[in-house]
Amino acid sequence: MKKGKEIMLTDSMEGFQEKKINYNDYEVSFRRWLVSQIDSGNMTYQEARERFSLSKHEYKKIIKRWQDGYFGLS
Repeated sequence: MKKGKEIMLTDSMEGFQEKKINYNDYEVSFRRWLVSQIDSGNMTYQEARERFSLSKHEYKKIIKRWQDGYFGLS
């Protein structure tokens, strides 16, 4: 194998790398609605993550932060 610039397989696989999500892009009304859906049992954390493409590593932390910020829960 030649030394120098290596190409990573994962760099070429679309959908393999997780996109960075800016949670400030979500409207406050959406965040409040999502928190109310989870708190009322109409949606699980996992369902919210899948439906709205939330980070698979941070989604619970983000939603809990929204809960604390909007409703003082948790």
